[in-house]
Amino acid sequence: MKKIIYLLFLFLLTACTSAKEISQQIETNNKNPNIIVYYFHTTQRCSSCIKIEKYTKEALQESFAKEIEKGIIELKVLNTDEKPNKHYIKDYNLYTKSIIISVLSKGKETKWGNLEKIWFYLNDEKEFKNYIKTEIKKNI
Repeated sequence: MKKIIYLLFLFLLTACTSAKEISQQIETNNKNPNIIVYYFHTTQRCSSCIKIEKYTKEALQESFAKEIEKGIIELKVLNTDEKPNKHYIKDYNLYTKSIIISVLSKGKETKWGNLEKIWFYLNDEKEFKNYIKTEIKKNI
């Protein structure tokens, strides 16, 4: 039954739009990430701040390269000292440099979490990356 409805929907859709437009819509929908991993920092950055960004990028590339390529997971590195990003301080209750995992459904954030243990694992690269990987897998 679902297949019939889906085919009927496609038929009606093609009657109203060109194949190129449909292809673009599908591509756009598939590019919307399900998870955004934010790294929030300030303008002043110490070696620990740089290490957090490095380990996070490496953890994502090592564990989720396919998901990143498909647009399922996206990393955004943002400076909260910059005016367009200041709202995140309030949105996510930020008080220091932070990794936030934001889970989206249909382009809307449904839940988020602050990975506060990054500071605990900062001097253990393997555990840091494992922590990032584990927390993301909980949300895929």
